[in-house]
This record gives sequence, structure tokens and C-alpha cells, in this order.
Amino acid sequence: MICSTGCAPRLRTWRVSCWPFSNGSEVSALTCRLPIARSTLPALCPVTVACSNWPACHGRTVEGASPVPWPGTPEVGPVVTTARQSAVQTWHLYCIIYPDKETARRFAGRLMKTDRKHRMLWYTRRDGIVRGPYPGRQVSRYILLGRIRESDDVKPDGGTWTALSAYPELIPDVMKLPPSEENRQKLLMARMREDERQPGDRREREPNQDAEGFREQRSGGERRRRESEEELRHRLLRYQLTHAAQASRSAYRYPLVASGLVLLGLLLSFVLALFEPEEVAPDCAARAHPGVNWNNCNQVGLVASRADLVGASISNARMDRSQLSGAQLSGVNLEYSSLNLSDLRRADLSHARLVGATLRGADLRNSSLVQADLSYANLSSASIEGADFSGAILDNAIWVDQKPCVPGSVGVCLRYRKK
Repeated sequence: MICSTGCAPRLRTWRVSCWPFSNGSEVSALTCRLPIARSTLPALCPVTVACSNWPACHGRTVEGASPVPWPGTPEVGPVVTTARQSAVQTWHLYCIIYPDKETARRFAGRLMKTDRKHRMLWYTRRDGIVRGPYPGRQVSRYILLGRIRESDDVKPDGGTWTALSAYPELIPDVMKLPPSEENRQKLLMARMREDERQPGDRREREPNQDAEGFREQRSGGERRRRESEEELRHRLLRYQLTHAAQASRSAYRYPLVASGLVLLGLLLSFVLALFEPEEVAPDCAARAHPGVNWNNCNQVGLVASRADLVGASISNARMDRSQLSGAQLSGVNLEYSSLNLSDLRRADLSHARLVGATLRGADLRNSSLVQADLSYANLSSASIEGADFSGAILDNAIWVDQKPCVPGSVGVCLRYRKK
């Protein structure tokens, strides 16, 4: 049997409710069914299930690991049984999925190496001009959008300048696919999903810039790659959908709604024709429920107070101004998501991954962030009265006073000492 959460590399954690299994006059075991399917796990087998009370390894543990192969069906998770209990009550266990033996060690090592690369801060250099620092995921995004080129030099914080090709893990997987029409469409769709710019020339929208001087800021090698007509059309359609309804709402409400629906239908048809998910794709239209996948989704203004989102995956999502007071977000993956001005009062964010998340102006009063990972998170101007940061990782986080925390900050934000 594998030891519980705190003693082995964690791939993913689920909190599950267990019900008593009676054996005559006394309760002999607790039975737990994990709310997961085999298809949601990495393409590795066999796998093992391990459970315990969070986070100590000496708590109530599973008597035996799940057999090989996967004991559940492709749609239904496995059932595990805890050690003998003496009272009838419901327990919450934290269960982890591990690939077995050598496969587990190789997978965990690769996972942790890639994760370190993305959590590291990077600088870029082109023609002697240095930019940064950027998180690794932002560097990958800029490479995808053509803002960083393969001919540019990069270096990790504290490292030396090296060609971008020396760090293949920074290059998005979609750019490594062999050349074909299908893969070209996948690359195009990936770029359109990541592009946040508005249509037209942004320089013409700047009110207080000298026109001639500003237009000369980028030239030659500093210019971004030329965009295709499909990318420009996609940006224009998206801009029209999100801004058309605001123009003369009282006089043109119904014509604009009809036009928006037509444009939305065309856009959806275009996306569905080109994008075919290879695995389990995020479902941005799904209701709030445990285990929901909202990766890369736009959920601005989400209303989900007191919602149960335990085990959800919401990385790189936009959730500004969301209503999440009292929500159950224990163990949720919120890496690099935007939660600016969101209401998170009394929310349970214990053990959540908030690496690189932005929480500027968020209301975190009386919330629980016990054992949460807030490395590189931005908490500028956030309200944290009564919040519990016990055991929270605050390495390189921007604190509420807009000053950084030093590496090694756990539970409290440590500051650099003045010399």
C-alpha cells in the first residue's frame, strides 16, 4: 500500500464522503466511492488508490490498495474501504491516484520538473532588449502568439542567457505537432483562444500619445508576426458579440440581440467544425458542481455562492467579480486564474492551488486558506480580515500592501531585510 497524501508525490486529490458498512451490531468499515472515471486519469496503467484523513500519514488509512487493473468501470470510480471504526458517523477522506511502480516515479518526476519550469520567472532578450520577468506559462502563451520567437534568448531568474530551443518544455505542445492541415487548424484555434486583443490598431485607441512617435515604437524585428484573415475575423466577431449590445441599448436592443445570436451561431459553427477535443475538454457551460472542468473558461461575474466545487479544475480561467461566498473550493486547481474583485468571504480554499492567481481587491474575509499554495499569487488590496493562512505557501506572492513575500514564506508573508 502507498502512504497517504503528505508522503508521496501528489498527482491529484479528491475529497470523498464515506458511509458506514455495518457488520451486525457494530460498524466494521467505511465505504468510499471516488467521484472520478478512468478516462479522466493520465494515460497510464495500472494505477493505485490511497486514502487517509488529511494531511497526516498516521490517520485512518485504507486497509488495502485498489487491485490491478483499475477496479471501477470507465464511467464509475472505484470503491475503497477504510480501517475498522467504532462509531457510526460519516468521514471525509482525501484520496489520491498513483500510477504504479516505475511508471509512477517517471511520471511524477517529469510532472514536477515541468511544474518547476512553469513556476519559475523568465526573462527574454531580442536585439539587446530585455523584457520580463514572466511566469513560465505566460512565456509559453507569448510563444504561441508569436510575441516571443524561437530566435529570441531566454533565461530563468538567476540563470544565464540561452536560446529558446534549449527549453523545449516552454514551447506549447500544439506547436510541436507534425505539419498537416488538421494540426494547422489546431494551432490556429489555440492562438485564437489565447488572443485577448481588440480588433483594429491599438495605437489609434490611445488618447494621449504622439501619433508619429508612437507608431515608431515597434519596427522591423520588433513587429509581431502577421496574422491570418481567420484570426482577424475571429477577433472581430468576438468583439462584436461582447460589445454590440452596449451600443444604444434602448433603441436597438432586439435587432442587436438577433444579430448577436446569428453571429454566435456562425462562431459556434466555425469552432465546432475546426476544434475536436482529443481528451476530456473543459465545459464552460457546465453548472457549478464537484469536479467541474472550467480550465481556460471565461466565468466573469459567476454567481456560485455556497456552491460545492470540490475537486474542480479551473486553471487559467477568468472569474473576476465572481460571487463565491461560502463556496467549497477545497483542493481546487485555480492556477493562473483571475479572481479580481471576487467575493470569497467564508470560502473554503484549504489545500487549493492558487499559483500565479490574481486576487487584486478580492474579499477573503473569514475564508480558509489552510495549506493553500499561493506562490506568485497577487493579493494587492485584498481584504483578508479573519482569513486563515495556516501552512499556506506564499513564496514570491504579492501581499495586500503590494510588496513581495520572500521565498520560504509559510503562513505569514516574510519580507526582505534592509541592509
